[in-house]
Amino acid sequence: MNKNCGLCIAPREVYRVVQSIDSIAYAIIPITPMIEGHTMVLPAAHKQMKDLSAVEMLAINQLLVYVKEKLVELYPSRPPLIATHSDTSHASIPEHFHYHIIPCGGNLEKIMSKYNPSIYKKEHQNCEELERRAVLLKS
Repeated sequence: MNKNCGLCIAPREVYRVVQSIDSIAYAIIPITPMIEGHTMVLPAAHKQMKDLSAVEMLAINQLLVYVKEKLVELYPSRPPLIATHSDTSHASIPEHFHYHIIPCGGNLEKIMSKYNPSIYKKEHQNCEELERRAVLLKS
């Protein structure tokens, strides 16, 4: 635990805790939720994603499923988006891995086109282009 990390401290703020699994992982309400239903899922340990154990990843995944299903039940017209910027300079707390689950409605195409219309082009790629992209990620 890092006493200067807001995410390490958050599970002790029990009024924010939605669910926990064996003090390994937590689902919490962020201190600045973007919308009602916005939830974060994170390990208790102050770690980056690459350093999480299989047990920690399993607990995180179980909480993601729980929160996703609950949000679908509560906000059926706004299916949740699960996202993370953790471990990058874009994260507010990059050293402590976490997911955001946000009820937002629409499919990923619609969400991304609102963010930046040029990001998503709805056109099927040929086999060569798909292979080029796969090779880029493999290397």
